[in-house]
Amino acid sequence: MEGRAICPSYLKGEKAKAFRFVVNCLENMQIKTAAFQFILESFAFSYGEWRTMSDIVDKHGATFETTTQAGETMYRSRPEVAQRNEAWKQVKASLSELGLTPTAISRLNAEVSNKIESELDEILD
Repeated sequence: MEGRAICPSYLKGEKAKAFRFVVNCLENMQIKTAAFQFILESFAFSYGEWRTMSDIVDKHGATFETTTQAGETMYRSRPEVAQRNEAWKQVKASLSELGLTPTAISRLNAEVSNKIESELDEILD
């Protein structure tokens, strides 16, 4: 499959920006993105969810106060904290699949560097 991935109309705001950003990163690396349409959509959606949940946690805090049946004050983790954490796991997994983690990029750079070194050795021998 050749060509550039197209941002679907259902991705809005931060999700659409994230989609276009990653597509541009991959295209700059000379990678045709159309073949990765679904993983790009998954990344963008998860990134948008992570941003939304992060905004809620930033605004309201990571915990909330409630009262037990005995009348005691109890602090609980906001549900958005777990949702944010799960969304981040999905973001990281998507980036890993796309080869856009620091580890994947450094591995790629090392492979390219080794290939260039080998080619130079062949030319100089």
